[in-house]
Amino acid sequence: MGIDIGGTNHNETKTSSFDGKVFTYFASVRLSGDTEDDTDPRSMHFASANGRAFLKFLGFNPGDGPDGEVSIPEMRRAIFRAVNTFDRAVKGFTREETVEYGQPRVNDDGTVELRPARFIECGLDESYYADHLARLSILVEALAAEGATHITWG
Repeated sequence: MGIDIGGTNHNETKTSSFDGKVFTYFASVRLSGDTEDDTDPRSMHFASANGRAFLKFLGFNPGDGPDGEVSIPEMRRAIFRAVNTFDRAVKGFTREETVEYGQPRVNDDGTVELRPARFIECGLDESYYADHLARLSILVEALAAEGATHITWG
């Protein structure tokens, strides 16, 4: 499961009906053009643990969900604060790669693997946070230009 960053417009509501019930919700803000490419800075998707770490780095509580939202001005302040305290703050959010190995096992071809990787937790370094912080800044401004009033994650 992952975390996507997006935008909503709290000045515009939409309604839908399902099973005879009517639901009202804030309009999602979509960016023009193709943003499905992972290299497009306006598209942000995180693995769940990485997204939670990044949100905490920004000063937000990702909660148990994790899903949430903040206003555009709140997100801009969080980005500004993170940029200006980056060298001091980021050290508390980095982590080394860890690998847990399992018991030796026999492979299908008859070879024996003595230390099969059982679990790998990829590390997060300072460049990861710097890159995503720059990308988030671009995304927030692009969503604001399209009418978003809030930034959402979930």
